[in-house]
Amino acid sequence: MKWLLRVALFLAVLLVAGVLTLLVLGSGANANRLQTSVTIQRPPAEVWPWLYEPEKLKTWVSWLKEVRRDRDGSPATGAHMVWVMSDANNDGQMMNIAATVLAADAPRQYSVDLSVPGAFTGRAQYTLTDIGGGATRLEVDSRYTFEVWMAKLFTPLVISQARKKMDMDLQHLKSAVENAR
Repeated sequence: MKWLLRVALFLAVLLVAGVLTLLVLGSGANANRLQTSVTIQRPPAEVWPWLYEPEKLKTWVSWLKEVRRDRDGSPATGAHMVWVMSDANNDGQMMNIAATVLAADAPRQYSVDLSVPGAFTGRAQYTLTDIGGGATRLEVDSRYTFEVWMAKLFTPLVISQARKKMDMDLQHLKSAVENAR
């Protein structure tokens, strides 16, 4: 019986240590920040449309099924859109991500506020820099605030997985843009 109590105590200590580790990692100033980049061998003007045109977005953003916009053309401050995504981490449930354009300076910068009521809010900024030789450096810098307590607790892990997805998506974007003609 004593060994059973020791095993239970050991498991409880492991659980508490894990929760404390997540709380410490999640309390940092940049714990909710997703920052990544990719170099694409095309000028910014050729990369720019891939950031907002629905059919182009669907070719490189994994899980994206539909993009609904309130206006056609290049994004403009105040424009609204909804990204309909099939969440692979949630049994393929559909998720509508509402976005409002905060700034659009073609073909250099694009910023949006994002939200899924009851799940998260965020802000994403896409910066395109001409690095010469017909190449573009696309930097993505975003922050997310989670509303669900479990996601809040697991923020470091959620952001880590989101970064992996974003890196994979950016590689798809690179390939799509570089092979488009």
